[in-house]
Amino acid sequence: MVERLESSVRGLAEGMTSLRSELKSDIVELERHLSERISVLEEVVRKNSEDIRKNSEDIRLLRIEVGELRLRFDAHDGRVRDLERRVEILEQRLLATPG
Repeated sequence: MVERLESSVRGLAEGMTSLRSELKSDIVELERHLSERISVLEEVVRKNSEDIRKNSEDIRLLRIEVGELRLRFDAHDGRVRDLERRVEILEQRLLATPG
């Protein structure tokens, strides 16, 4: 009876040792895999941050350009209105002149 119990305990101990080794191996592999994924994610975040900084600068420059274009458009718009007034005056003169 004692021998059977000792044999069972020994078998259980061997099983636990084997299980511990397998779990430890699984944990090491999982840690390696997750470390690789974290490294990839860190690189992606770095790249995205660079892209965001570049895009922010591009947006800032485009805002300046849009502002300059608005000023030019307003100036052209004012000239067009002046020309329209002048044409109106000339049309009125031509219509008023007997001909």
